[in-house]
Amino acid sequence: MKEVKFDEIWNNVIKPILEYKLSEDGHPFYLMDGSSNKSEIRRNMESWYNSSKDRIKVEFMRQPNKLFDRHKVCACIFKAIVEVKILKIKKGSPEKERLVNTEIAFLVACVVLASFMLHDAKKVTSDLEDFLNHRKLPCFPKIRINDSNDSYVVQTIKALCYDQKQGNLSLLALANIFCLLEMHTKEAYSKDLTHIHQQVRKITAHHQQILKSTQRLSSQTHP
Repeated sequence: MKEVKFDEIWNNVIKPILEYKLSEDGHPFYLMDGSSNKSEIRRNMESWYNSSKDRIKVEFMRQPNKLFDRHKVCACIFKAIVEVKILKIKKGSPEKERLVNTEIAFLVACVVLASFMLHDAKKVTSDLEDFLNHRKLPCFPKIRINDSNDSYVVQTIKALCYDQKQGNLSLLALANIFCLLEMHTKEAYSKDLTHIHQQVRKITAHHQQILKSTQRLSSQTHP
C-alpha cells in the first residue's frame, strides 16, 4: 500500500466532517479562515501533519524511509487538527474550544483508522468488510472507573484535552491508542454473533459441497 497523502484525508474525511458540523442548525462554531475553500486551514494542517510525520521518522523510526504506519498517520492527523484549532466557538472559552477541536480530531483519526482497516479487509475473503462498513468507526471498549460514568470515548477526549493543557501530548502514545483500538475492533469482530453465524453457515455449506462431490464420485466409480 502506498503512503497516504494529506490530500486524500482532507478531501475524504476532514472536509466532509467540517461541512457537516457547520451545517447543523443553531451551531455555535465558526472557522478562522476567510477563504472560500478553507485553503488557509488546509495549508496549516498539512504543514503540521508533515512536520509531525517527518519528526517521528527522523527521531524515532529505525528505518525512516519505510512506509509510515496507519497508527502514526492517525496520531499526526490528530495533532494537526488540535494545533490549528480549526473550529472556534462564538463567545466560547479556550477550554470549550479545546474540547470541540479534540472531539473532531479524535473522530477524524478514528474514521481514518477504520478506512485503513476497510482497505485491508477488501483484500481478503472475510466478513470484516461488512462489519466495518456497518459500523463506520472502530469499536470502543466498555469501561468503568470509580469517579466517572463517562464512556471510553468521552474519557479519552477529556484525557487528551488535559494532556494538551499540560503540554504533554505525545504522538507516539496517541499512535498506541489507535493501535489498541484496531486490535479491540478485530477482537470484537471475532466475537460478533452475526459474523460467527455467517462463518458456521459457510463451513457447513463447504462441507455439504464436499459431501455431494464425494457421493457423485462414488456413484461414478461404483455402477
